[in-house]
Amino acid sequence: MQTGPRCQATVIASNLTRLVHLAATRHRIVHDQNDAKKKFDAATLLIAGRTHRASRPGKFLRDHDTTKVPPQRWLEVAMTELSSLMAQMV
Repeated sequence: MQTGPRCQATVIASNLTRLVHLAATRHRIVHDQNDAKKKFDAATLLIAGRTHRASRPGKFLRDHDTTKVPPQRWLEVAMTELSSLMAQMV
C-alpha cells in the first residue's frame, strides 16, 4: 500500500474531476462574478443533474441527493466524500 506524497497524488489524480466541481462550488460561495456562476452551474449540472436558481450555492448545498437512501443534503455528501479522500491519503 502506498503512503506519503505518492499516495496523495494518486488519490487526488483519481478524484480530480470531482475535486474541480467542489472547488467551483467553493469559488462560487466567495465570489459573485459571472465566471464563478458559470463554473458553478456547470459543476452542479454534472454533480446533481440540475442547476439552481440564481446560481446560489446555499440552495445547492441544502438540496438533497435523491440517489441516496435516505436522501442526504449535498453538503453532507460533499463532506463525506472529502473525509473519505482525506482518510485515503493518511
